[in-house]
Amino acid sequence: PLKGPLMNFFQDLIAKAVAPKFDMELEMLWGSDGKPYRLQAVEPPMSPVNRHPKTGLPIWFCNIHNHARYLRDNRPCTVPEVGMTDVYYGDLSGIPKEDLEHIDEVSRK
Repeated sequence: PLKGPLMNFFQDLIAKAVAPKFDMELEMLWGSDGKPYRLQAVEPPMSPVNRHPKTGLPIWFCNIHNHARYLRDNRPCTVPEVGMTDVYYGDLSGIPKEDLEHIDEVSRK
C-alpha cells in the first residue's frame, strides 16, 4: 500500500532537488528501461543533426558516443563512472549494437 506514495515522493524529491542541477530538460520516469522500480531522468528526444551557428551547414552534434552504455562498457577506461547514462531512440527502444559500433567508428575519424 505504501509503494505508490513512496514512489511518487521520491520522484517528486528528485525532480525538485536533483534535476535542476543539470542544464537540461529532464523528465523523471519509473521503469522506462523495463525495470519497474528504477527511476530514471530522461531527456526529451532531440535531433543529432543541427546547423553550425556561423556557416549554417548541417553538423552532427550528439554525445551518443560518450553516453551509450554499450560503447563505454567496451572501451578501456580508468576513470570511475559517476552516473549511469545510456541512449535510446525517441520511443525509448534500444539502439542496436551494430548501429552504436558504426557511430563509434565514424566519430573516431
